[in-house]
Amino acid sequence: MPANAIEATPYDTALRLLKVLPEKTDRIAEALAGGVIRRIKPGLIPRVLARLFEIEKKGAGLFGKSIRADERCTACGLCADRCPTGNIVMENNRPVFGKKCATCLRCIYGCPQKALSPRMLKSLVLKEGFDLQMLESGLNNYKQTGYAALKGIWKALQTYFDNDD
Repeated sequence: MPANAIEATPYDTALRLLKVLPEKTDRIAEALAGGVIRRIKPGLIPRVLARLFEIEKKGAGLFGKSIRADERCTACGLCADRCPTGNIVMENNRPVFGKKCATCLRCIYGCPQKALSPRMLKSLVLKEGFDLQMLESGLNNYKQTGYAALKGIWKALQTYFDNDD
């Protein structure tokens, strides 16, 4: 899934990711089922980032526990229904958040009332939101006309897009 926190994924990049990911996933699954094992030795920066993301996993539970519903909450339960980790349960017509959060932000971005917000790490949530359904509808009409130059944190994806593996 395209990034949904801190920095919004550029629209064209998000569409390219949504287009290429199913194809790449199928190829990887076929290779694994056929006994093909590929090991890539990551460079220094990917190894450092992997360590940082290990710390992020531990912080995700605290982040999830900090999410609260304000008075706009209608107890619709969509946040609990859509949570991939089962981190949200409805109690007394209010969502209660646990420590199993994966920081996917589906609950926050998917709340029709915009009633959910974290008490910590508020900068993770994009002010303009993130609408995966809007991106998926754009995918139906997406025709790649060439590669726009990727910038910033997205530049690393160029190799991913260019590689057929």
